Amino acid sequence: MAPGKLALLLLVVFAVVSLHPVIGNKRKICTKIQKDNILKHCEEYTRYAGPAPSIHSPCCAAALEVPNLDMQCIIIDLLTADEKSKHNKNNIKELRCLCYPLTPTSPHKVRIGCVDNIIKYNFS
Repeated sequence: MAPGKLALLLLVVFAVVSLHPVIGNKRKICTKIQKDNILKHCEEYTRYAGPAPSIHSPCCAAALEVPNLDMQCIIIDLLTADEKSKHNKNNIKELRCLCYPLTPTSPHKVRIGCVDNIIKYNFS
């Protein structure tokens, strides 16, 4: 292969790798504003273990703003140490199921546990 073609090939590979968010520079898919809205509107549930939010609550409206309901993004990438100590991480994760009960866990499976959680919280 000619040196010019090799250099062009390396340039193309480098461009694809650095532009692709999974392979290259991974960027956050959730924002500080989304995190702040969840902590504000879901505080009773995430901090004080209050009743689970209803699907039509401001808490769920805030959770649904997070792309793919990725609560891990909020917990891992955005919560400060102080916020992690004040808010229950499992309750934040459960917002995915509580606010959208038919959330798929993979493209081929539906998480039935989400429906079970809704029944448990709303009817017990």
